[in-house]
Amino acid sequence: MGGVITNTSKVGGFFMNVTLLANTKITGGKLKGTIKGDKKAPALLENVRMRKGSKLSGVKLGTNVKLEKGVVVE
Repeated sequence: MGGVITNTSKVGGFFMNVTLLANTKITGGKLKGTIKGDKKAPALLENVRMRKGSKLSGVKLGTNVKLEKGVVVE
């Protein structure tokens, strides 16, 4: 996935196990599983909730990012 992505799901939808292109921005919603960005041009996460047990790499945590128990950030 890439670009500027805004999750405004009204039914609790979330993104799971995604690879993000360079400089992607995700705003809002929930993420779960393995979220992998480009280490040279990390994705930016803002206003998201990371579900428990998730693993993040190649991303920057922006404002209002909430990490549930067991989230690993590389």
